[in-house]
Amino acid sequence: MTTPVWFITAASSGFGREIALQALQRGHTVVATARNADRIAHLRDAGAHTLALDVTADPATLKAVADDVIARFGRVDYLINAAGYILDAAIEEATPKEIFDAFNTNVFGAEPGPPSSPSAAWAAGSAAPPTASTP
Repeated sequence: MTTPVWFITAASSGFGREIALQALQRGHTVVATARNADRIAHLRDAGAHTLALDVTADPATLKAVADDVIARFGRVDYLINAAGYILDAAIEEATPKEIFDAFNTNVFGAEPGPPSSPSAAWAAGSAAPPTASTP
C-alpha cells in the first residue's frame, strides 16, 4: 500500500496546521505550505516537506509548484486549501485593499480553475480528486 500524499496550504495555523499534524502522526507524506516558511518550521521538524507559498500568486507560479510536487511525489491524494482571509470590519469600513485581499484569497486562492491550472496538475497525478476548502 502506498503512503497518502497531502498538499496543504496555510499550514501555519488553524485547520491547515491540525490536518498536517494529524496526517504526519499517521505516517503520511505531507507537503505543507504557508506564506512564511518560518511559521511552518515545526512541521518540517515533524517530518513534513515545507515551502513558502502564497495562494494568491500568479497562475504560472502555482502551476510550477504543482508540477514540482507531482514530479517529486508522483501524485497528490489530498489537496487541502485551508487558506482564508477574515475581513475584520464592516464592508463600508474596510479599505479597498482589505476588500481586494479578502476576495483574492477566499475566491481566487481556492482555485479550481481551467485545464492549465494547478488543480489540473494535481488531478493528473492523483488517485483521488483534489479537495479545496476555504474556511
